[in-house]
Amino acid sequence: MKFFNLLMSLVLFGVWVPFAQAKSVTTHSFNPGANPSYVVTEDALLGATWNKKENSDVKGRLFFSAFYDFVNDPLVELDSTHSSRTNTLVDSLHSLDLTFGYNILSNLQLGAATAMSIANIPPKTGQFGMDDSRVFGKWRLNRQDDPVAFALMPEVWIPTGSSAQFLTNDSVGVGIHLIAERDFGPVIASANAGFRYFNNAQFRDLDKRSAVPLSLGILVPIDHRWGINLEGSGAISIPSNRYVNPTALYGGVRYRLPGDVIFTVGGAVGSFNSYSGSDYRIYAGVIFMPTLRERATPAPERERIVYIKQAPEKARVVFTEKELIISQEVQFENASAVLTESGRNLLDEVAYVLKENRHRYRFISIEGHTNSIGKADYNQKLSERRAASVKAYLVSKGLEHTSLKTVGYGKTRPKIKNTKDRDLEMAVNRRVEFKVVK
Repeated sequence: MKFFNLLMSLVLFGVWVPFAQAKSVTTHSFNPGANPSYVVTEDALLGATWNKKENSDVKGRLFFSAFYDFVNDPLVELDSTHSSRTNTLVDSLHSLDLTFGYNILSNLQLGAATAMSIANIPPKTGQFGMDDSRVFGKWRLNRQDDPVAFALMPEVWIPTGSSAQFLTNDSVGVGIHLIAERDFGPVIASANAGFRYFNNAQFRDLDKRSAVPLSLGILVPIDHRWGINLEGSGAISIPSNRYVNPTALYGGVRYRLPGDVIFTVGGAVGSFNSYSGSDYRIYAGVIFMPTLRERATPAPERERIVYIKQAPEKARVVFTEKELIISQEVQFENASAVLTESGRNLLDEVAYVLKENRHRYRFISIEGHTNSIGKADYNQKLSERRAASVKAYLVSKGLEHTSLKTVGYGKTRPKIKNTKDRDLEMAVNRRVEFKVVK
């Protein structure tokens, strides 16, 4: 409650009372996202990276990142027609960005970020200064196994930066983002849209007081170690005739070490004739998200796993060259993608068998099927959600994200049909299958 009261006080103070009468803008526009998947795009706490996805009841996870960022010509002057440059105010900026986050709940993250920069301002060079800092929260609005994860992210900017080095907006800033993220299997994508306000963010005809920031981030997994980032970010000023930071296009690679240490390097290009130039940018960073320990498995479950290892011929899950044969069906709650307790217990055995046979497959195709009751569109979406729910659970048990693919077939591929036993037909066709891809 104290934190909430302090946050609201900062918000109200930033909206109504400027910290200083002088007006300035910051040239530091690189704000790394507090997540392991994207560079400047925020995630929706979906938990999806190219290697794992957290269980829906996980909490208490730390996040820390440190980025070096170089940007060329972050602030220039234009002629009266705004068509060509007449002067360079800041010809380069070197920054160290630090971001910290903590998941106090599985769907709630709190964090803070700050930066230190060296600005080269002609005719002087190498002027050190602090940047503005920010505190933020991130709240996932829906369940993790829904096809699209939505989140809200409020943030408060604190004017800790130096106006002499163009590293502050000279006022408390407030903002909020709506985040939508989806794991498509081959790629993971997140889109951000929001609103941001600073009372004093002006310098000559450059005006950043109110804007709608937008970004789109895509992570393309190569394997369980390597991934590629493709992102775009920018802002729409309010009103639209003001000059704000240009749109930037990002591209880079990521490499993950054991223990969830991720190294990333890349660059970005921006507008070459904007008031705020940002011709090109180079960045490199390290991200650390320590892997959470799995909760202790109940004694009966541990005994069952040992039993599988000692007597595979009696197990409910058998690995073959073409598919996993399961003697029981994965159970879900009625008309839902939520796994029942018996469904989770069966998937514990599936996870064990897949780990033991990891060298025998390239990936497993998790196929969702429904019976013929209901409309085709509804069944199609339900089968996709159930396959995704199974994948999320298996990944939470330690399976690699890239080793599992999902597909939903709805009611298009019945196992049996036109039988006299209607109940049996419905039960057999409502299933999840695990196909082995060599």
